[in-house]
Amino acid sequence: MIDITEDEIVIQLTQCLSALNIVEGDHVLVHSSLAQLIYVTGIYDARQVAQVVHRGMRRTIGERGVIATLSATWETARDGLDFHVESTPVSKDLGLFPEYLRSLSGVVRTDHPVFSLCFEGEADHMEDDVMGHLFAFGATSPWATMLKRGYKILFFGLGTLKQMSLVHHAEQLVGVPYCYNKVFPGKVWRDGVEQRGPYIYNVPYRQMGIEYSTMDRLKELLVSSGALRECDFLGVPVMSVGTVDAFNQTSSMLKEDCYSLLVAPPCYSPFQPPIDRY
Repeated sequence: MIDITEDEIVIQLTQCLSALNIVEGDHVLVHSSLAQLIYVTGIYDARQVAQVVHRGMRRTIGERGVIATLSATWETARDGLDFHVESTPVSKDLGLFPEYLRSLSGVVRTDHPVFSLCFEGEADHMEDDVMGHLFAFGATSPWATMLKRGYKILFFGLGTLKQMSLVHHAEQLVGVPYCYNKVFPGKVWRDGVEQRGPYIYNVPYRQMGIEYSTMDRLKELLVSSGALRECDFLGVPVMSVGTVDAFNQTSSMLKEDCYSLLVAPPCYSPFQPPIDRY
């Protein structure tokens, strides 16, 4: 544990983000784990430490910048729950920061009941049809818009790229054989009004031993090309990469080897999907 004030943390985080080429006006998608920062600083209030990180980010990108997070809710699909855009909490395994951001005034959240995203800032480029996206990933999803807008991805407290959800957008567009489209069975509510579906998300087939790798090869390629930058922040690993660079490199890997994101190829069974009879 180090003796440091919140203001000093904000200043040092701003310096770290600047070293990662995150600048005023940027649109940044955040994947995070604040556990190490909590341990290092001794700030044990979850909301307080998330607020400090948020201050550092906002100080760096300014009021014109956009902060986004995945605000997914696995429980809705797993437990058959309805999704309420304004109130359904973010799944805890995504860390503290996404739920903190979701709770802030002025933050907008997309309608997808499993793979929603939250945006804080001037996210007026997220048109109504994108906010209500029926597909979690793909050409009509917010991921396509984030690519078009040149978002950057920030990995805070994460040493690998395994949490990078953009790879699932690449899987959808490339057309990997180990995933299928699934329809959300529940209802989606915004402002008390039921939204029209169906809402669709792509997931790996079960019972095939599918396990995603830590994306070490992807990280190696992005580092060697200069696309991915790394910074040590108070002993906490922080990385950044542009969505376009990350998407293009992931797509290139999948086109060369469609199983390149997995630990090993799936254990397909003859005459069972996706190896089925005509």
